[in-house]
Amino acid sequence: AAPQYRLQIADTADFVSPEVVVTTQATSYMPAKGDALPDGQWFWRVALLDANGKPGPYSATDSFTKQYLPPAIVTTRSINPDG
Repeated sequence: AAPQYRLQIADTADFVSPEVVVTTQATSYMPAKGDALPDGQWFWRVALLDANGKPGPYSATDSFTKQYLPPAIVTTRSINPDG
């Protein structure tokens, strides 16, 4: 069987209240559209699960900044003087 991992994402490095806890076999993670994180600094760590689903030691904590950038909106106006 493929190994399973537990991923935690939190807004603080102490992971007291993780926003996201995912159990996955994938080696990468992309949140679903409805699971978008708010803008800000986020911390993550991952652990390998044993055969009973118990996590081993967590990896070193890393972080990323999530920033929402709205799509560019371009408008064009033409002003034609009389004549």
